[in-house]
Amino acid sequence: MQQIFSDHLENGKWANASPELRQKTCGLPKHNKFSESVFGHLDRLMREKPNITTIASEAFIMFSHNKTSEWLETKSPTDKDKLLAAARKSVKSARREFKARQLAIQEARRLAVAEKLQQAEALRLRRLQKREKQTSDIIFWGLWQSEEQVTNSLLTITSIGDKVKALKAQLHFRQNILQQKPSDPALKDVYAMSKVGETGRRISLRYQELAENVCRLIRHSYSLDAVMPRDEAPDVPLLVGKRVGHRFLVQGREIWYRGKVISQVGWLHESRMIVMLAKFTDNYNCANQKHDLQDDSPSTAIIL
Repeated sequence: MQQIFSDHLENGKWANASPELRQKTCGLPKHNKFSESVFGHLDRLMREKPNITTIASEAFIMFSHNKTSEWLETKSPTDKDKLLAAARKSVKSARREFKARQLAIQEARRLAVAEKLQQAEALRLRRLQKREKQTSDIIFWGLWQSEEQVTNSLLTITSIGDKVKALKAQLHFRQNILQQKPSDPALKDVYAMSKVGETGRRISLRYQELAENVCRLIRHSYSLDAVMPRDEAPDVPLLVGKRVGHRFLVQGREIWYRGKVISQVGWLHESRMIVMLAKFTDNYNCANQKHDLQDDSPSTAIIL
């Protein structure tokens, strides 16, 4: 209710209406019965006359609700003939005005659709840029896949600010790129970057707390049942420990590398793709892959 009447509540747009505005609106109806009756009349017309045009429907409704017939009966025969003759002459101009209104409405709709498409494209580009930045950050800091790697990597970073940046990069990458979405209620706040302090205000997490969240995600990534419940994905194979082949594009040439799956992070229900981490030879470590369940070929789609 507060959202519906926000304009009329305190600090709303109409909360402190001026006396002039109150005087202008004091005679307005406090219900929408008239507009509903117009819609009901239009509905009946469209059912009785399916091929009726919009301008004809408008004429029927106005003639009925304005009580034009009763008004004409009050005129003399001479005045009635003059009014009907003037109405017949204005048919062409009325149709021109109606077509102009139709074109204006169509143009407004076209502009509204174009604006929505532009906004959707701008949103898509912003999301793409965000993912590109998160991928660039993880390439810079490296993807940490064990608790020992988290501890050792943090020891090599001297600045606390850089530690926070590195840990946030790990969390953002796992959340948005790897799409690791734990179903365990205990991990519902694992991607949080802040918490409610003693004063009731939100404060940023310390790097020790962020590091613990990263470790929780790493432990979770080795638990396939937590990532992909068997009742939701009974046909998803367990690939941890399996050997895989991946085709890389190196300097314009396609080269196959063999590796071993070290964890399955999640899976995409729509495209039936498993998101997993595999360790490859020849310095191709921590390659994030998607294995298509509908294709038995070892070829996979690489993200990084």
